[in-house]
Amino acid sequence: MIFETDEQIINQFMPLIISNIKLYANYPHLYEDLIEDGKEEILRALKEFDEEDGAKLPWFLKVRLRTFFRNKQKYEKRRMHGDVDIEPCGYDPYVEKEQKILVEQLLKTLDNDEREIIELFYFSEKTAKQISEIKSISQTRVFYLKTRAIDKMRNGII
Repeated sequence: MIFETDEQIINQFMPLIISNIKLYANYPHLYEDLIEDGKEEILRALKEFDEEDGAKLPWFLKVRLRTFFRNKQKYEKRRMHGDVDIEPCGYDPYVEKEQKILVEQLLKTLDNDEREIIELFYFSEKTAKQISEIKSISQTRVFYLKTRAIDKMRNGII
């Protein structure tokens, strides 16, 4: 598949956007917004796509859109049940300081690999690909360690 422009790619994958909306985020009142979100997600995915990783573009976009709309569905469900703040809270330096202390304590509970991946991912804003190159591990392993570390940190809060 050779495409001239991003618009051609978006048009080619529009049925995929629509099918993912119907499967994972079927909110008729948000349909047009969800289509636009899907288009934006495709454009973001195109910037991150690297053919050298061995993935094919259609498969990459399929997985990316599925994940995006599943997450969107989770967020909408939580928002509808009142679990998500719609308005951001005001700035409170005391709360921010407490949160930093808590995060530092939780990071200490992680093993070295998990801690390093969390720090690279969130504090240094590295991508999974960059982290995999730095650590000489696969991107799948990066995501696994990141997920495991976040789960440990969540359990440490409870």
